[in-house]
Amino acid sequence: MTGQGYGAAMLPPVTDPAMPMDTTGGAVLGSVLAMHADILSQLLARPDRYPPRWRAPGFGRQVDLVRTHLGPIHSHESLARSYAREHFHIDRIGTAPPSPENLLRRSSTDVAYAHRWLELSGRRGGGSWITLLGEP
Repeated sequence: MTGQGYGAAMLPPVTDPAMPMDTTGGAVLGSVLAMHADILSQLLARPDRYPPRWRAPGFGRQVDLVRTHLGPIHSHESLARSYAREHFHIDRIGTAPPSPENLLRRSSTDVAYAHRWLELSGRRGGGSWITLLGEP
């Protein structure tokens, strides 16, 4: 049985990625990413409260790698569908999913998706993850 991974904790299961998830063409999926983007924006506004993991070179490389793959996506709806399909179809074992804020504190993939949402909204520009954090 395929379940949803932590990144998709609030998403409906995707049975056919080519079919709309709801009558508004993915609004449920988009609302989750919009919420993640708002949380990321709030976290980025407080450099003194960045999770230590965010400054790790491996975390930054992963964010940048995922963002590179998301670059050709030019709409929020397509981004939401990608988010639902990508790697979030794994079985959850025993533990409850983390809150959206804690998810962003530890998941480079979710950070990359939230950042791409911000880019598509015109609320955040490009550049490497480390540059966005204000690191040299």
